[in-house]
Amino acid sequence: MANAKYCGLTISEYIRRAALDKIIAPRTDTEAIAHLMKFGGLQKKIIGDLRLDLTANADVSKLISATNQIYEKIIYAIKDISGAPK
Repeated sequence: MANAKYCGLTISEYIRRAALDKIIAPRTDTEAIAHLMKFGGLQKKIIGDLRLDLTANADVSKLISATNQIYEKIIYAIKDISGAPK
């Protein structure tokens, strides 16, 4: 069962919890969250550095826009993995 695997449970444990109306929450991968947060911080630093040094250049403005979009996706992924409100 994909749901059991997603929650980090054996199939029998998943069925047991479902039958007893217990909360079945997916396991949060804290290591993945930590890596995403570190990557997000680096991405934010790059954006800041680009803004300070090269904002007058049109090509760089496109790069800044693209990196902003990547940063937003990283933040969304962190919130999605951790179950935080989006």
